[in-house]
Amino acid sequence: MINKKGQPKGRENPTLVKNKRGQLGSTVTWMVAFTIIFFIMLLYLVGVGALAGSGKAFKFKDYEGDSNVDSLMGQRKLIVLLNSEIEFLGEDITIREAVVKSMSVYTQDDVFLELNIDNLDKLKQVSWLSRREALENSFVDRQKVDEVQNEMGEQENFLRSILIQRLKDECYSYFFRCPLFEGVVLSGGIGGSYYDYLDRVRTKDILKSVMNFNENGKTFSVELYSSKHIGGKCNEK
Repeated sequence: MINKKGQPKGRENPTLVKNKRGQLGSTVTWMVAFTIIFFIMLLYLVGVGALAGSGKAFKFKDYEGDSNVDSLMGQRKLIVLLNSEIEFLGEDITIREAVVKSMSVYTQDDVFLELNIDNLDKLKQVSWLSRREALENSFVDRQKVDEVQNEMGEQENFLRSILIQRLKDECYSYFFRCPLFEGVVLSGGIGGSYYDYLDRVRTKDILKSVMNFNENGKTFSVELYSSKHIGGKCNEK
């Protein structure tokens, strides 16, 4: 018998049969793929849940965030340090006063303007050559510039030596930062980056404290980080 389309009854168009098989095959493929993806995601969620339960979940450590900023103990250490009295260039002053004195050249209006910075914490970004140029533009007399630079060098070196002496500790390592210099304070010297410091200490115990200064309308800060040595023998709680 012939159907309305002129084809024998009981027989489908071969093209339609081919299309149906293609659609069926495509559907089966997507079902298989979906099932595989579903089980992979399920295994992932189960794995993450197990890690979280065991306390081993993925953690991205932000070292700055781990620091206890302005904690009572950390702030006390910085205050005690800066209020320590020393003999500085022939007079008895505190380390805080010595820091201010060592920055006095840069707080002068003429020099500060020549540095092209908005606060003195950015002084570390200014090269020695640029600092020299700022002094030359502020003090026309080259001999005066040499004298100022020599005095600045003496002040900076003295501050370094005092920090080395005052921050000697069998239990703790320190990282000191001010506009003039920064570094890990070790027996015999100051040097190394903040990340070098992190390699030496227990990062979860880092105490950070900050003291802000405002001299002649120019602001800058001093920071002190402290934490126990890794593998140290300190029994202090």
